[in-house]
Amino acid sequence: MLIDFEQELNLLEIIGLEQELTEILGIQVDLITLKSLNPRLKEYVEKDLTLLQPGVLK
Repeated sequence: MLIDFEQELNLLEIIGLEQELTEILGIQVDLITLKSLNPRLKEYVEKDLTLLQPGVLK
């Protein structure tokens, strides 16, 4: 999952979010921030994006 937040998350927060999403969804979730996405891959990733609004997983 590609994530982008208004406030920056630290590594521990990202790991915690990965674990929580993995439990909720029942599949392994890997997160990458928009800032850390390799520019050469951005075009390919954007083709497959599905945008989720805040609060969707509550």
